[in-house]
Amino acid sequence: MKTSENCFDRERLEALYIQEEQPVKETKVFSILNSIWQHLVTFFTKEPELKVWKRSDRFGNIWWEAYDPFSGSSATFGCEVDMLEWIERRYHRNNNSMF
Repeated sequence: MKTSENCFDRERLEALYIQEEQPVKETKVFSILNSIWQHLVTFFTKEPELKVWKRSDRFGNIWWEAYDPFSGSSATFGCEVDMLEWIERRYHRNNNSMF
């Protein structure tokens, strides 16, 4: 008789374990889906940002690269001043076209 009682207790404990485990799995799935959703919203609503970086060639010359995802244009400059002027021209052109 003890064996059947132990078996019954084990089944109850296993049932409780499964019931407690289920919400954790659902929470993890919800968390992952929520994270994916947030990334998608950010991706589709984020303003395109100007990207600027500096590189150097094998001779040690420094070049400035710029890419404007809004217009799809890019440019390379030999000095920072030229790059900044290009950015200013693009900024003023884009702002004037909005009005």
